[in-house]
Order: sequence, then structure tokens, then C-alpha cells
Amino acid sequence: IWSLGCLFYEVAALRSPFFQQGINFYMLGRRIMSRQFEPLPAGYSSEMGQLVDAMLQLEPSHRPSAADILSVARARVAQHATS
Repeated sequence: IWSLGCLFYEVAALRSPFFQQGINFYMLGRRIMSRQFEPLPAGYSSEMGQLVDAMLQLEPSHRPSAADILSVARARVAQHATS
């Protein structure tokens, strides 16, 4: 789920959540362990930002399940289908 959160972030922001120009592997690790990343760009819903944030939790038990993520996706599709 964590890797999927990174992928969602990269697709939305067009960059890695933890990347910073000139960063070394030690600092990259520190950024990951401190969950130091910018919010998603403007234009994405707060729900999407919250989902990605939840997926990038360090503790696996604090992350949403695949079923939870699918439920969010289905709800959004249903919402757009009725709009």
C-alpha cells in the first residue's frame, strides 16, 4: 500500500513524494522516516490528499487496506456518474 501511495503521489504531482534536488540516500531515508513531503498540487481533492497521506503512513497497520482504497475509488466513480 505504501508503494501504491508513492505511485499515486507521483502520478498526481509528476515527481516522487520524497525527492529533493541534490539529496543523498541518507537524507532521502530521513525524509521518508519523518514523512516529509509536500501536499498534492492544487486541483486535487482533499479526499485524494488524505488518501495518499494515509497510504504513506510508516506503520502498516495505520494504512488503509486495498479494500478501503477500492471503496474510495468506487464512491468517486459513482459520484461522477451521477453528476
